[in-house]
Amino acid sequence: MIQNDLPSAQDSSEWVVRTLLFVDVVESVRLMEENENDVVRRWRQFVGVVEKEILPLHHGRLIKSHGDGLLLEFPIVPPAVKTALAIQQASLGINSGVAPSQHILLRAGVHLGHLIAGDHDVYGTGVNLAARLTGLAGPGEIVVSADVRDQLTAVLDADIEDLGSCYLKHVQEPVRAYRIGPPGPRPVIEPGSASMPQLRPTIAVIPFVERTGKPEHQVVGEVLADEIIAALSQSSELTIISRLSTTVFRGRETSIDEVSRHLNANYILSGAYRKVGSKLRLNLELASSEPGTIVWSETMEGNAHALVSGKDGVVDDIVSGVSMAVMARELQRSQSRPLPTLESYTLLMAAIALMHRLSRQDFDRSRQMLQALSERAPRQAIPWAWLAKWHVLRVQQGWSGTRRWMRSLRWIADDAH
Repeated sequence: MIQNDLPSAQDSSEWVVRTLLFVDVVESVRLMEENENDVVRRWRQFVGVVEKEILPLHHGRLIKSHGDGLLLEFPIVPPAVKTALAIQQASLGINSGVAPSQHILLRAGVHLGHLIAGDHDVYGTGVNLAARLTGLAGPGEIVVSADVRDQLTAVLDADIEDLGSCYLKHVQEPVRAYRIGPPGPRPVIEPGSASMPQLRPTIAVIPFVERTGKPEHQVVGEVLADEIIAALSQSSELTIISRLSTTVFRGRETSIDEVSRHLNANYILSGAYRKVGSKLRLNLELASSEPGTIVWSETMEGNAHALVSGKDGVVDDIVSGVSMAVMARELQRSQSRPLPTLESYTLLMAAIALMHRLSRQDFDRSRQMLQALSERAPRQAIPWAWLAKWHVLRVQQGWSGTRRWMRSLRWIADDAH
């Protein structure tokens, strides 16, 4: 959306002071990749609402409408910010009845500055700065420059949070930025409250089904699910859904897609067991919500009494198998799809796995993933921490000179601000 072209000779252009509002769709490439027709339909419908209902109320002008964003112009600051707040509020309607992974989430940036305004476009460094401010905003957030903030204090019914001096890409000096949100209780604005990128895949464990149909044996499935959930919850790489939410699907003929949508889970662990005396025979399946295929299956045997008392090793074997299968699946996805289309947790998990291999090619690929993730979630500390570790490991492997890696660490520190 950044415009650097100069106006043509036929365009009646002049230097003016204007307020620019950038609106950008978060993770637009991934959304288009997964369901292009629906995303385009909902986005076009929303642009129509902005153009016909919101802009006329605030005397704004639509400069550009792209497939993943808007550029709007206003003569003064207050209506621009009021429009940004109205757009974020109106965007809730385009996600009604849609799975969370397909929500169209918006981020916005507002800047006041000198620019060249033509009949059909605007030009200048002020346009670029407004676009860069948008990059500081998380899903559902609005970030403005200091010049905008100075004209809002007395007239805007909103909360303002100082982000300090921020380093913007391709902008030499740091820029003072502020996050704007509708009025509410403290904390003023929860960073990324609309939807912070998920950095861990989510697993739902469905209580296992007893195949003999004996009611007295069903409790084993509940105990087994509890033990697996408790063990998986110890992993720092996974998010586990409570059994209170998953029990409703026990024994039901429900598709993986339906379970995934209802629980917002990336993986579903289910299975059946047969109890003969004190022996258990388990048939396990781990399914991926995308595209609903089995990524791991196993048959195991254990002792029912030992399981209940916590002395059986079956749970440990299940947790190990699930963890390894999830990691392998995410690594496979990362190697077969372009970086912009990958989920945030895929980028992180694959980057960590590749970083610890001895292959220089895999090691360099992990850096690309971490950089993509840090650009997607600039205010999350985890990607930056792993990126710093990448540079340390690079030195330890002897793949970087001392001066070069010191410059790399300084680059990380500057970008993290």
